[in-house]
Amino acid sequence: MSLLDRVRESRFLRDSFLLQISGALQAGIGLVSSAAIAHSIGEEGQSSYGITIAMYGLLFMLLNTGVVSAAVNQISAADKNGRPEKIASWLAYVAKVYGGVGVVLIAVGFLALPSVAEWRGYENAHQLGWMAAVLCTMSILETPRVVATVAFQGLRRMADLARLDVGTDLGRLAAILIGLAILREPAGAVYGHLVGGAIGSVIGTFMMRRASRADARVPGVRDIVWRVRDVPVAQGLPLALRAGSMRSMDALALEVLPPLLIQPAVAILDGVAAHVRVAQRVMKLPVTLLQGLSRTALPMLSRNMGERDPEKFRSQFLRVSAMGGLVVVLGIGLALLVLPIAVRVIYPDDYVEPVRRLCLIFAIGYAMQSFAVALDAFYFVSGKFRVAILISVLGLAVTVPLMAVLGERFPQTGVAWGVVASMSLCLVHYAYIGWYFLSGRYKTMFDEAPAAPPDPAVN
Repeated sequence: MSLLDRVRESRFLRDSFLLQISGALQAGIGLVSSAAIAHSIGEEGQSSYGITIAMYGLLFMLLNTGVVSAAVNQISAADKNGRPEKIASWLAYVAKVYGGVGVVLIAVGFLALPSVAEWRGYENAHQLGWMAAVLCTMSILETPRVVATVAFQGLRRMADLARLDVGTDLGRLAAILIGLAILREPAGAVYGHLVGGAIGSVIGTFMMRRASRADARVPGVRDIVWRVRDVPVAQGLPLALRAGSMRSMDALALEVLPPLLIQPAVAILDGVAAHVRVAQRVMKLPVTLLQGLSRTALPMLSRNMGERDPEKFRSQFLRVSAMGGLVVVLGIGLALLVLPIAVRVIYPDDYVEPVRRLCLIFAIGYAMQSFAVALDAFYFVSGKFRVAILISVLGLAVTVPLMAVLGERFPQTGVAWGVVASMSLCLVHYAYIGWYFLSGRYKTMFDEAPAAPPDPAVN
């Protein structure tokens, strides 16, 4: 059987391929967006924009409940067991929790973020803090899109998910370009970012309406809205918080804190924050090869909670992890050869050498992380979130101070080396999972885990 025939017959490979394509398109759109910002407002302006995004991200991750990953996991299990009412209730739960957190985010953001900017000592602290606070409205604007994303991923409607992702990013790119053309300052990109979120929600709402008419498993928009009021928040919150805490700590260490830990003057005036942001976007191009597998792996492996087959879960987990790691390592190797040329073509000359140097550093970390494609799925299905959180907490306690020290000692590259140190924590996860499988403990994983996951459905 040829490789093409295998792809056609395997739903997992078909879904992964679709999301690989959409992920590559999204990464390309992100590069175009960052290049447009670089040419429009320069290194200093892009650094200010990146720091604004980081301050908003810091607050968002501190309040993140992890409801998205938890809901995808539970919707996949409910779909396997044929429980449409539970699917609708979990989507209503996402809308209620995500929107509720958005309200808190706005209130806290306008009170706290200007002070954070002042505390870091940025020259334009008032403007940066205000822009970051405005970005806090994003969670409210994006709630309908997030609900649609959860529905499509949990029910494995990956073609719809890919269209929604790419459509949202194209809308955001257009809005950012228009904002930059009008204002010619970081605020134009910020407003464009917000408008892009609203565009994604409009697209997601229309797609949900169409999908519900074509697929009985997809709840109607009205059904979801009617359930929002009565769905109990506390019922599914423990699972969501466990998932959210692990993801939040990873995101804080890898995406949010690095720009904020660079020396304030160097970060903006020398454009180091812009270089770090661009280098991360560049290196995400080969890592998008992992996105299709990771987003398909969670719903696929979560169905084992319905089948309760530990041997099948182990073999699927190992196969997906090995496949993802090999593909991404090859992609990173190719990227290191090709992407410096692309950076030279699409970015100003001042970016080329700093970004090339940072890409070489980040490549080490991304290569180590490449085999973590199904890490979330393992902890969801095995119920070992306490272990994951312990590893993440201890790792954060070590790597964040290290990142701060390195950023102080080596302003141009220190934070990047700190990010690589954070990424190396995946080796600890690998060691634990290897022990878990080799010791045979996985054979009783479904005896230890609850037979029925937390259900927010109202009886």
